[in-house]
Amino acid sequence: MDGLNFSWDRRAIPALPGGISRDEIAHTLAHNLADCVWNTAALEGNSFTIREVKSLMDGEQVAGHPISEVRQIADTAEAYTWLLAQVRTDSLDWDRETSDHSNGILARHEALVAGQFRTSEVSVHLGARGAYTPPPAGDLEDHYRAGISALGNIERPDERALAYFAFGARAQFYFDGNKRTSRHGMNAILMSAGHHPIVVPVARELEFDEACVSMFADADATEIMQFLASCTA
Repeated sequence: MDGLNFSWDRRAIPALPGGISRDEIAHTLAHNLADCVWNTAALEGNSFTIREVKSLMDGEQVAGHPISEVRQIADTAEAYTWLLAQVRTDSLDWDRETSDHSNGILARHEALVAGQFRTSEVSVHLGARGAYTPPPAGDLEDHYRAGISALGNIERPDERALAYFAFGARAQFYFDGNKRTSRHGMNAILMSAGHHPIVVPVARELEFDEACVSMFADADATEIMQFLASCTA
């Protein structure tokens, strides 16, 4: 699609369950908050157990982990708590401010500079598929504006949300935390349109990684969008 630098088979993307009230979305997210945090951090290689995540979120000390993992859990919990607050106050948006704010929390202790578009070039290693080169740093502002305009033309908000993930992940707008930040933006679109958020289970990490490799290497987001849609259950 023009403005996005990737495409997908629109007929292959299933419609997600919708029409869910803001109160129900907020209640479900609040009830599953620790699970969301655990799965998100575990995808990054964090060794916290779900019980330890709950203990840390309850303000208890958790021993036996490096400070980097403790900070990652705390930052991930803060990011989801912020999303929950946006749901409750009906303040959800998927604009640049939301993206920068989400990355500023999620990558606070992992990136050289968090919450700002990167200013240097990066490469995404794809194993046997080689490497993917995202847009140059100097083009990111224009690429972002063109992409947001293209996404705004997608009629179905659930399809727009899934495409948003691919857009943010492929562009690598930030120094770190791009896939996590893009999932937050995706969920902002979903929840504001009456859909439950999507959390990728760590048990399906291999499927997620393989779908992302196809998205990067082939500029085709069909597989990753189908995968994310299947995580709604």
